[in-house]
Amino acid sequence: MSEPKTKVLVIGVDAAEPTLLEKWAGEGDLPNIAALIKRGVKGSVQNPVGFEAGAVWPTFHTGKMPGKQQQYEAMRYFDPRTYEFEYYKQSDIETDLMWEYFSKQGKRCAVIDAPYCQIDPSLNGIMIFDWAAHVPAKGGPVMEFATHPPEIAQEVLDLVGPDPTEGIQSDNRILESVADHIAFRDLYLERLDKKGKLISHFLNKGGWDYFEAVFTDCHSIGHKLWHVSKPDHPEYSEALHKAMGDPIRDAYMLLDKKIGEVLACIDDRTLALLFISHGMGPHYSGTKILDRILENLEQGVQSHGEKNLKEKIRTVWHLVPPEARAKLRPIKKHFNGMLQSKDGEFSGNRQNRRFFEVFVNNRTAGVRVNLKGREANGQVDPAELDGLLGQLTEDLLAITNLDSNERLVEEVIRPSDHYSGEFMDRLPDLLVTWNRSGPINNIQSDKIGTIRRAFPDARRGDHTPFGYFLAAGDGIDAQVLNDRVDTIDFFPTICSALDIAADEYEGKQVDAILRFKNEQKMEPA
Repeated sequence: MSEPKTKVLVIGVDAAEPTLLEKWAGEGDLPNIAALIKRGVKGSVQNPVGFEAGAVWPTFHTGKMPGKQQQYEAMRYFDPRTYEFEYYKQSDIETDLMWEYFSKQGKRCAVIDAPYCQIDPSLNGIMIFDWAAHVPAKGGPVMEFATHPPEIAQEVLDLVGPDPTEGIQSDNRILESVADHIAFRDLYLERLDKKGKLISHFLNKGGWDYFEAVFTDCHSIGHKLWHVSKPDHPEYSEALHKAMGDPIRDAYMLLDKKIGEVLACIDDRTLALLFISHGMGPHYSGTKILDRILENLEQGVQSHGEKNLKEKIRTVWHLVPPEARAKLRPIKKHFNGMLQSKDGEFSGNRQNRRFFEVFVNNRTAGVRVNLKGREANGQVDPAELDGLLGQLTEDLLAITNLDSNERLVEEVIRPSDHYSGEFMDRLPDLLVTWNRSGPINNIQSDKIGTIRRAFPDARRGDHTPFGYFLAAGDGIDAQVLNDRVDTIDFFPTICSALDIAADEYEGKQVDAILRFKNEQKMEPA
């Protein structure tokens, strides 16, 4: 029997809500996902506790948890020498990514828009990055399309043209009118459609041991359009819903169609793994307000000063209805960015504070202690650290969300209780997980006083913590795994499917997936 054209295919979906995928698959709207469920193994994925959204892809791609590899957050890290947030460079990542490891074992790999990764010119195979990503591979304001080898860039452009979004991140697109929302949906659906065509083209060339391609458009559509069909969302508009229907459903249905086209490029001797990084839900977050909270806990209740002219103008601007703002857009450019919301920026002067916020994700925020011997201008003696973290935990759990009259913080986590490794100094000292039962705009406690969010966030949807997977191929039985699979378990599982040793990795093989391999080994020569 001839070798399959591809041995392992990973179809990545960055941020699609698993409960909706299963619901709509059951209702017949997602027939290709329904077919995978019917013939394969499915399960929920336990992403790294507290770090989920930013750490899931680095953990999947390295087979190592935060602390044992550098990326606890997708794009940025806090530099204790400069007190600034720096973008990761390829040279910063000392751990082999999945395809780098496979390539060194002689395997041929294809990688298309794997999140938060950059071009590896030594790879045995091809790479396409920033054609249709969610955020730029190198950080910064725009995506920079790149390929390995460089000459396939023209092949990509001849096939599907440039990224329809022109490399602009979805977070940087302002949606005010109904027309803005419709144009945004159509733009990202176009990109999703072309991404499917791009994946199928290169997959059909065959000869791949490992092929990974990631759809990111559900992520962008979820962030910006989650509220459109959700009457219980505080930003819901009946007029918008009437004009658009359900853009989330539209995106998932097109995704399902593209998945079907991609799967048609392989046969059942290929291990097909659909990997959903994490889910999506309403965007309720205290991240970036946390730094104000920490200032007040350290320095006493702060007024944060009187509003300056820019802040007053922004406040008035956000009181104007969205459709009216859209009509006034021609005059907006004359204000040089004054009208853009700046709420939630981290305050400066971190060098002279005892603790401050570092970004983790919107579900969970990070606290970094300015520790002597670790930070360049450390303020806290290491002997005081345990007591300080205990007091901060107590103070944070005492804060009330005035909008819901519930506790603001669901949980405070010490990363040292969950993680270990040579890169532990990269991690925050505390993780603050928000109670996301409703919007977080007005908060209060005896120690911090009352803090009010000045402006709404541009996102309407945001990440939920757990991932999801479906795996299919010869020998795999249809079943549901009761226990969550850890993100780190996929690396050794794929290694085994490719007959590569993975002894140094802490994850364990997922036996239900590897029945595929065992079945193939039983075939007659």
